[in-house]
Amino acid sequence: MGKLIVHQDKVTDINAMISICPFNALEEKDGKLEVNAGCKLCKLCVKKGQPGAMEYVEEEVKTVDKSLWNGITVYVDHVNGEIHPVTFELLGKAGELAKKINHPVYAIFIGSDIEKKAEELLHYGVDKVFVVDAPELKDFQMESYTAAFEAFVNEIKPSAILVGATPVGRQLAPRVASRFNTGLTADCTILDIHENTDLVQIRPAFGGNIMAEILTPNSRPQLATVRYKIMDAPERSAEAKGEIVKISVPAEKLKTRTQVLGITQKQKEKSIENADILVVAGRGLKKKEDIALVRELADALG
Repeated sequence: MGKLIVHQDKVTDINAMISICPFNALEEKDGKLEVNAGCKLCKLCVKKGQPGAMEYVEEEVKTVDKSLWNGITVYVDHVNGEIHPVTFELLGKAGELAKKINHPVYAIFIGSDIEKKAEELLHYGVDKVFVVDAPELKDFQMESYTAAFEAFVNEIKPSAILVGATPVGRQLAPRVASRFNTGLTADCTILDIHENTDLVQIRPAFGGNIMAEILTPNSRPQLATVRYKIMDAPERSAEAKGEIVKISVPAEKLKTRTQVLGITQKQKEKSIENADILVVAGRGLKKKEDIALVRELADALG
């Protein structure tokens, strides 16, 4: 990726320069020529503009020392300590990815009075469960949870983080990614990993017409959200393995500008997203009476 630099001392006619750009990306501001957000980097102003007025330079790509980042982490999505099933699915996928690159599997559990609940995760192939347990984290609040997550990443430096695409995960993951100026791929359906620890994130794009393969090779940690019931959860082992590690975050960092006054439980609704079986009728049905065949199949499948 590159950028345009304006050499103001070489600009002899601002209006003439502005007229060159077909995207209206050049404008006058306080008597100076400036490039706005409409620029497509077509470089027409460099080729046809006044000599030396515009210069295109390639930006230096910043790289990261990948050896400093270690482990595949799963964010533990929960409500009052009750772990969402998507967490177990992601632990199974994290185990597969970690095995390929010989990395450990971590889980990050944020909340209040959750240490006992964290023990359940040790039955699913986790090497370490990092627990941030504080009264300020009793209810999910964006600022405090992001601060706790940030403290974990700074201390442990995981190579990749997997987050369930739940209402909480979809709010939290982008904010964590922003804190570390790194990439985030939403709603992944396939995950793989290269030997150099680059996470291969695959998701549908353009209305599902293509599968986009996304990598973030120049930044860490790598973040991806995954929908519920996309991955397979591992079998629960009878023996608990791994360890629970506490991470303490100063109370002042967990302060938030919002206050939870109360929580109203939403009534459970039936939706196709949570259904185990879908019976779908297409254009093969020519008349209304044919729907009876579909209903018969649905009843047979329960």
